[in-house]
Amino acid sequence: MVITVLFITNLYPLSGQDAATENYIVGTVLNDGEPLPGAQVWIAKLDIGDITDERGDFQLGPLEAGEYEVTVSFIGYEKKIISQVVIRESERVSLSVDLVPSVINMTGIMVSPKTEKFNPEGVTAHLSTRMIKEAPGAAQDIFLVLQTLPGVSSGGDDSKLFVRGGRADENLVIYDGMVIRNPFHFDIVGGGFYTVFNSSMVENVDFYSGGYPARFGDRLSAVMVIENREGNREHLSGEFSLSMSDIKGLIEMPLSPSVSSIFSVRRSYFDILLGGTGFGTEYDLLPYFYDINSKTDIRINNHRLSFNVLYSQEKLSGEFDEPHWVGTHDWSSENWTVGMRLRSLISPSISSDLNVYWSYVNSLANHADRAGLEDTRGSEIAIKENITFLKKNHELRTGFWFVIDQSDIEINLPIDLAYNFEAMYFKANGSATKLAAYLDDTWEVRPWLSLNYGIRSDYIIPSSELVISPRMNLVITPMDKLQLTANYGVYSQAPPAYELENNSTLQSRESKAVGLGLNIRLSESVTGNLEIYKKNFFNLMSIDSMGNFQNNGYGNVAGYELYLQKKSGESFIGWLSYTYSIAKRKEGFAKKLDLFNYDRTHMLTGVIQFRPSEKWKLGIKFRYATGVPYTPANGGIYNSQLDKYFPIVGERNSVRYKPYHRLDIRIARFFPDVLNGLVVYIETVNTYNRQNVAYLIWSDDFSSSKSFSIFPFLPILGVDLSL
Repeated sequence: MVITVLFITNLYPLSGQDAATENYIVGTVLNDGEPLPGAQVWIAKLDIGDITDERGDFQLGPLEAGEYEVTVSFIGYEKKIISQVVIRESERVSLSVDLVPSVINMTGIMVSPKTEKFNPEGVTAHLSTRMIKEAPGAAQDIFLVLQTLPGVSSGGDDSKLFVRGGRADENLVIYDGMVIRNPFHFDIVGGGFYTVFNSSMVENVDFYSGGYPARFGDRLSAVMVIENREGNREHLSGEFSLSMSDIKGLIEMPLSPSVSSIFSVRRSYFDILLGGTGFGTEYDLLPYFYDINSKTDIRINNHRLSFNVLYSQEKLSGEFDEPHWVGTHDWSSENWTVGMRLRSLISPSISSDLNVYWSYVNSLANHADRAGLEDTRGSEIAIKENITFLKKNHELRTGFWFVIDQSDIEINLPIDLAYNFEAMYFKANGSATKLAAYLDDTWEVRPWLSLNYGIRSDYIIPSSELVISPRMNLVITPMDKLQLTANYGVYSQAPPAYELENNSTLQSRESKAVGLGLNIRLSESVTGNLEIYKKNFFNLMSIDSMGNFQNNGYGNVAGYELYLQKKSGESFIGWLSYTYSIAKRKEGFAKKLDLFNYDRTHMLTGVIQFRPSEKWKLGIKFRYATGVPYTPANGGIYNSQLDKYFPIVGERNSVRYKPYHRLDIRIARFFPDVLNGLVVYIETVNTYNRQNVAYLIWSDDFSSSKSFSIFPFLPILGVDLSL
């Protein structure tokens, strides 16, 4: 932070003029009233330009007084040239540019969790800040909103995402260009109940549940691209929010016409709320977390330089008096991610996105008076470069990744504390360097045919492994209301450094996936989607009896997804998603192919958001899912020397928890005339008090068990205030 402040302070003499005398051309690029981020805006005669941000905004200048010609271009849209833009002394000229699609296609930028038109790059959904904040039962958490999409499962009342048979750590999470190693709070005992992201900072989120382009790599399952907004460059502003999980504040500071900063702090109040209601007092389990997010943006001619800091810390402690779980449980963790991002417009058709970042995670858990231990530390230093070329109907991207991964881990979980009775004992540390290069192209072949194709190569130095990953997405529009899609891809994920230290011959985990889809507009306000897919996993990690890592694992998942969405302007949005899938894996200690730990055969989610007037909004979410499988205990065996029972372990993942279902309701009242806007809402989480199973607590002799639940019926009163 100190370095950032010093840099900004020394930047002021470079601005050339006092803020009051500088001349700028500013504006917004739109399509059908919605922002177009990533559009290129250029003044050819000065050879300067800008790339629109997440709100579609751009800024050109400072400029001398005179007359200019501004060119705006974006792949898939007709180029627009605005002539005779006159700027006088001490003037800011504002433009609003609406681009028209260059091909005949199903129109509409994504304003709800599922896109109305399939992007050939495989984007499944686009979330805006408002959508995240107003979603019922989501605690303004990005990942909880994504759980309403087809193909996305969870462990229960947590925010982890298990996408199409993938594990939570097989999702690539990119936050302002930086890869986040662990995005969860309380990532323990099936936890990860909230993510570390402050929704007030976020501008939008792109989510890929499969078929993602070659520029995304080192993950098997899904991709989330989270972009933070820039701070206000014109005046001081801020926000205050009290949600069902936390209290947070945000401030935006214009440091000059070219420099802005945004800073937010968030703290949970579980320790206050749960202690006051009595919920959780059975174990005196009162956790808390806090996050700090900051971003500083500097615009210098054709360049936009950003400094990002994300810090989070959490602590949890509880006294347990249950069989096999007696004594004090302590959990603490901290998470740093610090990065610099330089986006440059090299020419009207060439742009660059350079990221340099460092991340660090340190977590420690002592279970049941130190009967179990989980101690994990890891860091990553990375350089990523992406260059984009726009040429007629092509958007060509090429780039590289350079990553140094370091990890140090110690796990000591006896059989009665470990998940699924699979005891884990290992200690390892190591360092691994990873290199990657890619090339992918989005091509509007014909007005009715779009294609994204590419190839990626990843090289892992400790194992001398080279992985080649081809990808392809195809979109055919035979008629205005119908689209057909197809995708195929090879995806890989390198072993973490500590696994390579244990076994330097390990190969990357790999998956091969294929999907076919149908997208149809049933009416002006209703769209429907059907997609079938199949994915095979190879080289999954297994652990032998000596605690050594091997590549003997494999798996598969197949299923189909249905999605219906209805929109009626701003007054009514609703969607219904259903997924049928069967996911199986042989990994870890498994001896054969069994149901995946987080397999849910059926998932059904319905969401309604109704706004009868400008002052009121009602949101309802219902979610049903088949219970996840688990390994039962068929009684216990008494050990007289240790004076304790050990479980007779049943067939792995042969029994399921009871089905999961939950109803959340949110009613919001808007006060647009209070400062810059006030929203007061009441939310009921788990409205009919369903006792969904988080995990089982077994009796002393393993002859019976009882379920442990996380969220009871919980009414919450919240406020969002813009200052």
